[in-house]
Amino acid sequence: MSKESTHNFRLRFNLPDRLHLNSDDTEAIISPANESPIITLKVAERDQKTKEYKSLKDGRRLSIIGGPFNTEKEANDSAEKWRTAAETAFAYMGIGADFGDRAPQGNLTEEGLKWAQQIEGGRRVLNDVHGVMVYETEPSPLFGKIKVDFTVGIPLDETILTLQESRKQGWDNKLEEQLAYDLYSASFSQPAADARFLTLMMAVETLVNRKDRTGKALELINKLRTETKSYELGEYETNSILGALNDLKKQSIGDACKDLAKELKGTKYINLEPDVFIKKCYTLRSKLVHGQKPRPTREEVDSLAAALEIFVGHLLSVKLGKPFRDTGVTTKKA
Repeated sequence: MSKESTHNFRLRFNLPDRLHLNSDDTEAIISPANESPIITLKVAERDQKTKEYKSLKDGRRLSIIGGPFNTEKEANDSAEKWRTAAETAFAYMGIGADFGDRAPQGNLTEEGLKWAQQIEGGRRVLNDVHGVMVYETEPSPLFGKIKVDFTVGIPLDETILTLQESRKQGWDNKLEEQLAYDLYSASFSQPAADARFLTLMMAVETLVNRKDRTGKALELINKLRTETKSYELGEYETNSILGALNDLKKQSIGDACKDLAKELKGTKYINLEPDVFIKKCYTLRSKLVHGQKPRPTREEVDSLAAALEIFVGHLLSVKLGKPFRDTGVTTKKA
């Protein structure tokens, strides 16, 4: 009678470059003494020269591994509990770990796994999943992934010409434009789609100028202010409501974003007019920030972020008066 297979879980995450764990060891047991199965924190990357696993001090790709469990479900349930525990503990320790929910995945195909297995002398090779995975305990596997590095070439001659044209204009340094560019620049180093997208939306919001409401809308707000003061709500609650009503005297940020987008009239983003495009982005931003369920997919966020990156670049450079550079996500009207 064959022995039933058992399962392990593996929770892989990345540490930011500016943090490390102070240990020369390559792994550490993190489950309490005498508890079974044993849960271990391990480094998930090797030194390119020695092929040995890096130390916890030098590693940035780490894994929490546990097992064996009698069933796949037990392994998966334990992985989810350890993830919750890790997020809470890491927050306390000031560690911002990326558990891969929204990160791009670079997985080997079946043929790629077979090729890697041959390279490793026949040892079982599994995809190095960024996040939670459950697998049969035996035979003990290795983990492999595709690493894709690429850069986009920017023409030097055109860059120099644009620098000269920009300098010739002699614009004053506006604080809001400087902050918007800082956010735009920071978005390039955000590996997660959500963080990249929200950073770009912050850049847009930095540039908006919310207009004052007029007419009946302003009349209604002032009436509500007067009525609020007459209610016996208490000082704190009264001031809170009055503050919200004061903010309503300005147009909404979403409407202000659409007004700002009109500066780019004549250019389309993923085949949408600028004001329609930014409205779509603002709706997505609200879903992410306010925790709407189901959460927007990484693919949806990534797609809009790619177009939004170009949109923000256009906002920051429209004053040059130059035709925008041709890209795969923007089109211009004839």
